[in-house]
Amino acid sequence: MSCSFHFKLFGVYFYVSRVRLKRRRETERTSVRKQMKRLRWVLYREQDGCCGLCGKQFGMDVMEIHHKEPVSVRPELMLKKSNLVLLCPNCHCGVHRGERKVIDD
Repeated sequence: MSCSFHFKLFGVYFYVSRVRLKRRRETERTSVRKQMKRLRWVLYREQDGCCGLCGKQFGMDVMEIHHKEPVSVRPELMLKKSNLVLLCPNCHCGVHRGERKVIDD
């Protein structure tokens, strides 16, 4: 049976297990997640909780972030608000299947 726990102190995560104490700084991935979470909130307020395509209102936990320019093509635009739009799950799937298209403003 493994006895372990973790905690964060001054931006450093510490993992304590029976074997040894490990530490890990916040990774770039964690930082990107935090920034995307903030951008989701900003976009939700700007769009008044409405889908960018169908215009129906949804809760923030349901909305999905869509990149107008794919991250694989333009990675530098990954966190640019002008490249993001919040969509409901149905519209987001439709965009990726090619059934719908996001029009740039």
